Amino acid sequence: VKKATEHPQRVWKIFLLDTLKQALGQTLIHFINLYLSIFMNSGSSSYGSAGNVKADECTWYFNTFLVDLFPGLVIIMLSSAFVDRLFIKLKIKTMVSGNYAYEENDELMINYTAYGLQLLLWISILLLSKTIVFGLQIFFKPFLARIGTFCLSIFNYSNDFKLFFVMILFPLVANVVFFWISDNLLKKHIWFEEDQSLKRSFYEPENYSSVSEVIH
Repeated sequence: VKKATEHPQRVWKIFLLDTLKQALGQTLIHFINLYLSIFMNSGSSSYGSAGNVKADECTWYFNTFLVDLFPGLVIIMLSSAFVDRLFIKLKIKTMVSGNYAYEENDELMINYTAYGLQLLLWISILLLSKTIVFGLQIFFKPFLARIGTFCLSIFNYSNDFKLFFVMILFPLVANVVFFWISDNLLKKHIWFEEDQSLKRSFYEPENYSSVSEVIH
C-alpha cells in the first residue's frame, strides 16, 4: 500500500487548497475587523458607550482579536461540528468538511464544485461567528473598553511599539492559534466507505474518524 510520503504532490495539493480556504476567510475577517475598530471607536456611534474610558482604534482592534479567539473560535468549532453532522445525516457527502478529493486510477482528483461550496460554507460560518461576536462587543462595550485599555496600558511609554504589538505581534500569535484550530476543522477527518482507498494511500488511518464514530 502506498503511503503519503510516496505521493508528496498530494500532500502539497491538499495543503494548498485547505490553506486557501483559511487565507480567504481570514482576509475577509481582517477587513471586517478594521472597519469594526473604526466603528467601535466612533464617538457618533449610538450602539452603546464606553463610559468614561478612553479607548482608541488600537484598543478596539486588539479587542476584536480577543473576542475572535474567545468566544469566536468556540462558535466556529460548534458550528463546524454541527454542519458536518447535519450533512452526514442528510447524506450530502460533498458538503462534509475536507471531502472534496478522491482517488481514481491511483491519481488524486479534486471535485472543485464541492471545494467551492465548502469554501462558501466556511466563510458563512466565519460571518455568522463575527455577527454574534459583534453583538457581544456592542453589549459589553464598556467592559471591553476597560479590558483593552488596561491590557495595552503597559505600552503607554511608546505609541510606536503599541502599534507594532496591536497590528503585527498580537495578530500574528492570534492567527497562529486560529489557523491551527481551523486547520483541524477544515481538513478531511471524516471517512466514508468509498474513501478507504484514498485513506490508505494518502493519510495515516489511525489519526482519522469514520462516519460511524462521528455520528455516535
